[in-house]
Amino acid sequence: MAYAFKPVILIKIEELLAKISRNTEDYAKAPGKILAWAIAALLIFFVFFTVRFNGLADINAQDYAQIARHLSRGEGFTTSLIRPQSLTASPLVTQHPELTSPPLYIFILSEMFNRFGATDKVACLTSALFYLLSIPVFFFAAWRLFDIRAASLALALYITSAPLLDYSISGLPMSFLVFLFLLLLLSVYSLDGKSVIRSAAAGALVGACYLTQYAYIALYFPLVVHLFFLCETPRERVRHIVFATLACLVVIFPWICRNLAVTAQPFFTFDFLKPVFFSDSFPGNSVLRLAREVHYSPGLLAKTLVKKIHFGFNGQYQQVLFLPHNYLMAFFLVSIFTILQNIQTLILRRFVLFAGAVMVGILSLFYPGANILVPFIPFVIMAAADFFYTTISASYLVTSRKAKVVAITVFIIINVYPLATRIILGGASRTAYPKDRMEMIRNLVGEKEIVVTDIPWAVAWYCDRTAVWLPLTEIDYTIVKRTTGAINNIYLSPLLFEYPRAENVEIWKNIFLTRQVPRAIFLSKGTYLKEGGMFLSNEAKWEKYQQTETTNDGGTPGIE
Repeated sequence: MAYAFKPVILIKIEELLAKISRNTEDYAKAPGKILAWAIAALLIFFVFFTVRFNGLADINAQDYAQIARHLSRGEGFTTSLIRPQSLTASPLVTQHPELTSPPLYIFILSEMFNRFGATDKVACLTSALFYLLSIPVFFFAAWRLFDIRAASLALALYITSAPLLDYSISGLPMSFLVFLFLLLLLSVYSLDGKSVIRSAAAGALVGACYLTQYAYIALYFPLVVHLFFLCETPRERVRHIVFATLACLVVIFPWICRNLAVTAQPFFTFDFLKPVFFSDSFPGNSVLRLAREVHYSPGLLAKTLVKKIHFGFNGQYQQVLFLPHNYLMAFFLVSIFTILQNIQTLILRRFVLFAGAVMVGILSLFYPGANILVPFIPFVIMAAADFFYTTISASYLVTSRKAKVVAITVFIIINVYPLATRIILGGASRTAYPKDRMEMIRNLVGEKEIVVTDIPWAVAWYCDRTAVWLPLTEIDYTIVKRTTGAINNIYLSPLLFEYPRAENVEIWKNIFLTRQVPRAIFLSKGTYLKEGGMFLSNEAKWEKYQQTETTNDGGTPGIE
């Protein structure tokens, strides 16, 4: 029997050709896989958008939108939503500088308004744009941090994540912040303690996050600690930390200059007052509705912050545990105690955990408020997907390929459940700001007039009028009136009665219910609008819009 022997070189060539052939087949399949994922992501998003979209429901989204519209008109970073407290920093009512919201997302939104018009749909699709852009970034990050199999599973979980889809059509900057945070994770992952350019890039992204959500300036501290442990010598540590710090400062420098020009304080924002909100000393948002300067004694401030942290942690631990709105957090928490083969991912996980701990502390201070932990959801999804895939691959219960496919399918289906309930059972909610009501207010309030109202965000956005949030007391109303020159319009909507008790709007509820107006707030004419709510003025402006109206009687506004 004859045996055919092949030279070693020939065997190597055949193996190489076979490998090239397999890779060619894989590369040929890649465009099809990418197209399939893109179609799936877009289909899920547009089904969700079609079912759930009903304008800007969030009051902060309306606030962002009206500021962006001012910016798109060339009126600067100004606002039509006047918080009485902001008059203590700038008494201007027309072209009042915005002193609460960070600028980066608003600037992007203003550019979208310039190109496509200032509408609810454009505002929502702007946040959706960054959600869709985050999908390939997420997949690339999951691939680099873990592997292609974990990344594919994570991608399926990401495009069916109910909270991320909720934010994608909210008109809020959260999707943009998620996008930036993913870039930051990739940047931190690439740090090697040698390239100062990479350290500078990470610092610049921290600055961009700060200009999107002020609380995210706290990421600077985890980054500094990360660089400290990553670099080998004290000299290198100082060098990299300085470059990261300078890059961060360069990014935020224009905004620092603007704040200096407007308020004489480089980091001024009323957003930093939120830690004292919803406390015994300052219930609800009452601080923002005060037209007087608030003096915080060190003892009172310390007592308030300690109590806020205590109750914040007690109230927020469930929010942390159910961050992705499903079971994934449990898998993520268990994955923390596993040893990863990728040492860079292990180091990055340390950074994420430290940054998350810092944000949990800030969240407890800001409680109740926006969930600033949302940008951490993508990493939770990645780590949970990797842990699950690794577990079933090594499990003696899942031995066959078919069993593994079934396990992964069930895993994804359970993840899809919160999204399915939103689509099948929960359609778009009814708007709290009907079009006819907003058009009536727009008609009743002149372009250069102001209106005191309980829905200033909606009046500023939908009516394009200057709206003052309800002053807390008659004294604050008098101060606002003296500062603005004159107040000739008050509108109290039906939503006034949905205000939490802590907001202390009893004076305004009494006006609505009893028709008795305090002397300091007195306006001579008034009516209940058929579109809903009460309107007070010094003249019966509604006569040409409504067939019936009642004049005042003996100094008390006549209410129809």
